[in-house]
Amino acid sequence: ENYRRGEDLAGRQGEQLDVSDEAAAASEETEAAVDAAQVLNMQPAAVLELDMGYDFYGKATYILPGHQVQTLDTDFAEGVRLRLLCKKARLDALTRELTELSSGTVSPLILEEKFAHFPEGDR
Repeated sequence: ENYRRGEDLAGRQGEQLDVSDEAAAASEETEAAVDAAQVLNMQPAAVLELDMGYDFYGKATYILPGHQVQTLDTDFAEGVRLRLLCKKARLDALTRELTELSSGTVSPLILEEKFAHFPEGDR
């Protein structure tokens, strides 16, 4: 009976060793993930919607990169609807340029305000 208990105990120690090995491997994976992680610079931003005719679409998409805007979605139907992500610091300038370029027919509608990451090259 003592021998069987010893056998059971040895088996359990082996199980504990397997669990310890798995925990060490998970810890190494977590450490590698943390080391690979990057700090994201989150900035105040706005999700915008622009509705326009096809005739204005080319002009609008031409000026967007100059305002560091990210296009989230484009819907082509009767007209064109763009969903964009824009830094709040650039919103007034973008609105002014769109309004001027479209003679007041296109202006952004703010759908949501949030913090968002913009790639480093888009400062």
